[in-house]
Amino acid sequence: MNAFVKTTLLTIGTLSVTLAISSASANIYKHIDESGNVSYSDKPVQGAEEFKVRRPRSTEPEGGEEESSGSDLEEGELKKSPNYKSLEILTPRQGKVVDSKANSVQVILLPTPSLGKHDQLVINVDGRDISKGRDVNLSVQNLPVGDHTVTSRIQNSEGKTIIESASVKFKISEQN
Repeated sequence: MNAFVKTTLLTIGTLSVTLAISSASANIYKHIDESGNVSYSDKPVQGAEEFKVRRPRSTEPEGGEEESSGSDLEEGELKKSPNYKSLEILTPRQGKVVDSKANSVQVILLPTPSLGKHDQLVINVDGRDISKGRDVNLSVQNLPVGDHTVTSRIQNSEGKTIIESASVKFKISEQN
């Protein structure tokens, strides 16, 4: 395993542990070095882009949609969305093979800029919306062995799609 992959896995593992024990939002920084390598850290580096990661939620594909627990808008309150530049799926990575014994797949999203006050993220696995809300981190549990596709989109308060991510294909593999 090359050093870049080890560093990335260690960083993601560290972030997951940090998120699991933290009840507040965490600041995470994305940095691209002069060679084009992308790294993530909880410490700022010159030129790094900051984004927030909230505690993960957990869902099972057969359990239906999770709804966000937001309050209704005050009358006359502005519902303007930011001008999103991108929506990336950080994990799982394209082509990732996950051991079925792991029992879950972590989905981490990166909207740029951060999610607007009245917008929500929709996570779709295998053509089915499994989560709607504001969390950028979700643990999807009990996916069957086989190929899967995850996509995401941001919707405004009226339910209109503002931006969509590229799809990511990954596989759940039965390991002996």
